[in-house]
Amino acid sequence: MSFVRSCGDLGHTTRVRDEGPWRDTPLGTHHGVVPDEPTPEPPAPSRRARRGRRALPLVAIAAVSIALLGCRPPGEAPTAGGVPAAQRASSGVPGEDVYVRSCARCHGADLQGKSGTPPIDQSRLAGLGDQRLRLTIASGKGKMPAFARLSPAQVDSLVSYLKAVA
Repeated sequence: MSFVRSCGDLGHTTRVRDEGPWRDTPLGTHHGVVPDEPTPEPPAPSRRARRGRRALPLVAIAAVSIALLGCRPPGEAPTAGGVPAAQRASSGVPGEDVYVRSCARCHGADLQGKSGTPPIDQSRLAGLGDQRLRLTIASGKGKMPAFARLSPAQVDSLVSYLKAVA
């Protein structure tokens, strides 16, 4: 049976069917898309799967720990300028340790410069003067980064070291 329903003040009418196979059933059931029965619960994870989920964080922690330990054998000192600390000749001049930690990576353990970094020699140092050298170390210049984290005493000892060995 069908009837006519009014759509308010618009004056439109729509024929609606209130009996037949499409009434009160989801559309997909007639096309095989929607199952007639509720979907069953997924099976509980197996014991092996639960164990794997517990092991994953442990594996991640182990990997991070290994990465943090580094590849250097225990007891071997870090290198500066490609030369291990045990092989570097210590000059005994104050400021050498600051140079090794802050400068040798680019300027080299022998002050000769590496990969485009200029060497540090007496002519360059004389052209800068002590004040300008301190400012360059603290503020950086060109591609050279600033070493503002160094204390004034460390900068003074570095300048003394450079003048003594360059």
